[in-house]
Amino acid sequence: MNLSDADLSCNDLANSILSQGKFHRASLYRVDLYRSHLEATDFTDADLSWSILTKSELDYAVLRRTNLSHTDMRAVEMYATDASDANFHAADLSGATFLKCHLEGANLSHVSADRAVLEITVNEKTNVTGLHGHIDGCVRFVQSTDPRRARDINGKELEKWLNLRGADVVVR
Repeated sequence: MNLSDADLSCNDLANSILSQGKFHRASLYRVDLYRSHLEATDFTDADLSWSILTKSELDYAVLRRTNLSHTDMRAVEMYATDASDANFHAADLSGATFLKCHLEGANLSHVSADRAVLEITVNEKTNVTGLHGHIDGCVRFVQSTDPRRARDINGKELEKWLNLRGADVVVR
């Protein structure tokens, strides 16, 4: 299903099965996608701001440069998802699980991530200012200039690392 450039704003698509769909540059502003199946769906450059994605499945999805600002993503599950350069500003990721996800260059400013499990890859362009909550997991930090030089950070070291960059988190 290719809905690239479509305007689906303000629609109720809760419990939808949109797996493997293509939504390049689509407008999904304020769309209700509660508990939807979005596995391997490509939302490159799409606008999902102010949408509801609570309890949705986004394994293997592509969220490159996607606007997820103010999105309700509580209890979302993502595995091997590419969300590089995505804008998560002020999104609610409480209880979400992000495993093996790429968030290089992503904007995580003012994100609520209480009880979130994060196993993500970030770089120096990833913005964590105002990220807050009690989180579990680890971060793989990769330098844009030399991606072969990766460093895994977890536990109290991760807490310190994030908080030095403007976050307010407790790592359990």
